[in-house]
Amino acid sequence: MVLNKLLFFIFCCSMSFFHQDMDLLKSYEKSIRKTIKKQVGITDAEVSFHLMQDGREKSEFYQVLTAESSLGYLMIKEVRACDLNGCNNKNKETSLEGEYYDVATLVNNQGIIIFTKVLNYFSDYGYEISSKRYLTQYKNKSVCQFAQQPLAVDGISGATISYNALIDSLNEFCDFLDDK
Repeated sequence: MVLNKLLFFIFCCSMSFFHQDMDLLKSYEKSIRKTIKKQVGITDAEVSFHLMQDGREKSEFYQVLTAESSLGYLMIKEVRACDLNGCNNKNKETSLEGEYYDVATLVNNQGIIIFTKVLNYFSDYGYEISSKRYLTQYKNKSVCQFAQQPLAVDGISGATISYNALIDSLNEFCDFLDDK
């Protein structure tokens, strides 16, 4: 039992160590491009990403462009779900010493959400938040709406910590848009 806990601890720490230094766009670019083309209805247009800011609490922000125009802004973020002491709101910190998930959110130039997609979920708990059906309720809402009205979307049973972390990441995206 102690050996299993020790191995789990080493695994989580090593995943966190290697994952922190990754360029998130490089890791998920193919999936993000596919989702953008599907959600926006682009067929042959080439999508490009212009880095606007990174390193802000494990987040990367990009302006998304086509040959013709700007589609909007993309945030890719490592969202911390739980830590090695378990899943509760008291343990939320900015470090990734535990479980987390990667999420991408694309907004148009007015800050309206085009899509939110969980790219990879590394936690044993709260994985329900990665459901496409659940995430569609974020579509067509202002990314800044969640700061004033956190209950603009339904929570999800079994994923309270992941839900709260997702709302916090959308608030961070709103702050970025306000600062740009």
